[in-house]
Amino acid sequence: MKATLTRRSFLAGAGVAGATLASAALAGCAGGAPKAAEEGQGADAAPASDAAPAPIADADIDETRDAEVCIVGAGVSGVVAALACAEEGLQVAVMQKKSAISTQGTGASCIGSRRQKELGLETGSFEDLMRLKAAEEGGLVNYDLFKLWYDRSGEALDWVCDRASENGVDAVFDQIANWEEADDWVKTTQISSMFSGEGGVGASALIEALYPLTLDAGVQYVFDTTAQQLVRGDDGRVIAVIGQKKDGGYVRINASKAVVICSGGYENNPEMRQKYLPHAMRFDNISDNDGEGIQMGLWAGAAIDPAPHASNIHYNVSETDAYGSAIPWLRVGVEGTRLGNEDIAYGFLPFLDLKSKEACCFQVFDSDFDAYYEKMLVNGCGIFRSFPPAEAVGAATQLETSEDTSAWSPLKKIYESCVEQGTAVKADTLEELAQKAGIDAAGLQATVKRYNELYDSGADSDYGKKFSRMHAVRTPPFYAIRRQAYVLGTLGGLVINENMQVMDTEGEVIPGLFAAGNASGGRFFGTPAQGMAVPASTISRALTWGYLAGKYIAENE
Repeated sequence: MKATLTRRSFLAGAGVAGATLASAALAGCAGGAPKAAEEGQGADAAPASDAAPAPIADADIDETRDAEVCIVGAGVSGVVAALACAEEGLQVAVMQKKSAISTQGTGASCIGSRRQKELGLETGSFEDLMRLKAAEEGGLVNYDLFKLWYDRSGEALDWVCDRASENGVDAVFDQIANWEEADDWVKTTQISSMFSGEGGVGASALIEALYPLTLDAGVQYVFDTTAQQLVRGDDGRVIAVIGQKKDGGYVRINASKAVVICSGGYENNPEMRQKYLPHAMRFDNISDNDGEGIQMGLWAGAAIDPAPHASNIHYNVSETDAYGSAIPWLRVGVEGTRLGNEDIAYGFLPFLDLKSKEACCFQVFDSDFDAYYEKMLVNGCGIFRSFPPAEAVGAATQLETSEDTSAWSPLKKIYESCVEQGTAVKADTLEELAQKAGIDAAGLQATVKRYNELYDSGADSDYGKKFSRMHAVRTPPFYAIRRQAYVLGTLGGLVINENMQVMDTEGEVIPGLFAAGNASGGRFFGTPAQGMAVPASTISRALTWGYLAGKYIAENE
């Protein structure tokens, strides 16, 4: 027996429908950061990746190509920027470390697109969205960049989808019935879309639809080539990119107008993560982005956002993961002890797990879940503060069992399926549950006893969780679901201005150098984790910044 969930149902059930399952563009360059320590480096000095390597000699370059624009990276921001430039008649070359275009992620949010208006979807005002973002992400947020996104994201999404629709991919907007009823109602304004078409869903489907259009517009791709260094002319302008091919030879792409770094973040670079993302070192990653594009910028004199950077940190990276990672059931670590208030914003939940020695958590609940599931969702939960109905996932669950399931609720079908798949465990006693799940039994029993006492008292005097999100754990059988969070993308990078131009350490524009997507910084995100004040904004930022960079270069460079 195996339960089957559709991709769409999985995403909805995970609490990440249309949201950011990863970095906006996989790196356009590959290889590890330099490991050798700089002479005289102290314990608190910057990692060796900050030290510029010796310039690659002209004599070592096997091939030279000429273009007006060189884009490093062929993910969302890179492909969009390439098409935006090429449509304006510019000669574009894209350097990509992989053998094909490549990205991760699902959908994108936007404000004021023609598509939203045609559907009659309402969106929050800038004041409401900015107030929420400031509340969740603090004073480090770059209000000017966020306002730019607010004003131009709808235009960018329409521009992208008008073109992708030629190859069967368009934006399908989430339409949430109770968006005005949630606590932070503005979170659930209907601004998030999933890219969907015959070829699949998500950001990959989007760039697969755009890629042929870039070829038709004359874009040249240099695949299997690792970008290594930027070249600056005598006047300080960035004029070329040097990359290394798989066979070890070097390629130089001259760029008379601009170089755009769209190479993604540095999730797979331990040195950079230790320096800029130390709070997430205990979370694994699912991306091979090594941050070389950012490093090249640093070596050319660019500024980078000061630590700590923000990150996408998510549960549910597999379609087989159990439904409901955001539901505020009781959460414990492997020690069996409660981790904190389970009703905080989804983007920050994984930080509770750091209290446990395995940096993971277990959701624990009893067989009365049908009786109190609905009240757990009052005022919303998850990224959107509005969880989808269980029917959205239950309808896609196929149980092969001899039991009569006709009276089972969709939620029961979901969790019984999860148990049979092995993504959840069930037991008649807490001791047995702990043994099956890998939780300390004594710790779990003591925690459940205390949690039930708090419930009976009518208040969570330990962590301040809303009483409406609590329920006793008393009625067997009991359930436990292990949750492991991952770093999907890093969201700090090279400091940019509102034209996507990269700034140096003195706050001046580096002529000819631009950045977009997760290689770009500027504090669009202001907290150690993406606060999800505006869900699905990582892919949205990538396509919007790529679009705006291309337009600016065509009009001004």
